[in-house]
Amino acid sequence: MTAPSAPSPQWVEVNQFEAVTARGTRQVTWFWRVNKRDGWQNIADFPDAQRERVEPGPGVVWETRIRAQMAYGSWLMRVESRPGRPEHLDALDYLKRERRQVARQVVRQHFRVGRRGVLVRVQDD
Repeated sequence: MTAPSAPSPQWVEVNQFEAVTARGTRQVTWFWRVNKRDGWQNIADFPDAQRERVEPGPGVVWETRIRAQMAYGSWLMRVESRPGRPEHLDALDYLKRERRQVARQVVRQHFRVGRRGVLVRVQDD
């Protein structure tokens, strides 16, 4: 009896973009790594990745579609950065504060590459 073979690499397709929202922009970026102890790298830098600029729709600054053949079980992280909640300050406090930019809210979601390239959401660490 022979051992089952490892699944072949799967095609994975994701979109990275920046879009205009209330109080700023929303950015979505994807990162990958092979093992949990490896560092995260932008999926656009994945070896032999196919990058395609997508015609931006209304409210979209730029959008890139990325296709890559990834090993079954590879890790992906989706990072979404958007403007945070507005601060309620009176006019004088607003002028006195040090920070001039809008606070950002960052959401990270982790995925594994499943069969047929389906991304399976996993519990964040």
